Amino acid sequence: MNRQRWSNWTTQRNVAQLASDGIAILGPDTGELACNENGEGRMLEARDIDAAPVASRLPKVRKGNRARLTAGPTG
Repeated sequence: MNRQRWSNWTTQRNVAQLASDGIAILGPDTGELACNENGEGRMLEARDIDAAPVASRLPKVRKGNRARLTAGPTG
């Protein structure tokens, strides 16, 4: 994703709806983007994505919860 797509009102509306439905949103990060720009829209580092589900299970494991991890081209 690039900064224009991330800041688009429809993207922000959809993210806000997911968050209000109780979905945890990870990212985006800020930095150098694939389109050679800098800004918000960069995918989180794998170690940060990997650490998030572990942190959500502390101090106890949440039995029965599901997670969906999506990433990929947006062109």
